[in-house]
Amino acid sequence: NLFFIVPHLKDHGFTKSDLGDSQSAFTMCYLISKLLSNIVCNWASPRYVLSIGISAAGVVNLIAGVVERPDIMWFLWGINGLCSGLCWPPIGVLIVSNFPEHRRGRIWS
Repeated sequence: NLFFIVPHLKDHGFTKSDLGDSQSAFTMCYLISKLLSNIVCNWASPRYVLSIGISAAGVVNLIAGVVERPDIMWFLWGINGLCSGLCWPPIGVLIVSNFPEHRRGRIWS
């Protein structure tokens, strides 16, 4: 979550505008990825889509931890949004396909 690292990034020369651009890139890419992930889950295994999304988001977050240029951070945070958006739709598909209706409420919460 970008909110927790904002003070650290400001100490390293990032402006509020840079951070806003990064968050905007994340949100836009996350929304697009979530839509596409729903489509991909119809023909690909949700387990693979979820595994790829979580793994790629982890790698991108590790790389973003050492970046000191705002333009690269903006790009990486957008890629992080694409990877993170791949995760939620497969989780929904896996829960619906693996748990009966009377247990889903407990599983979701």
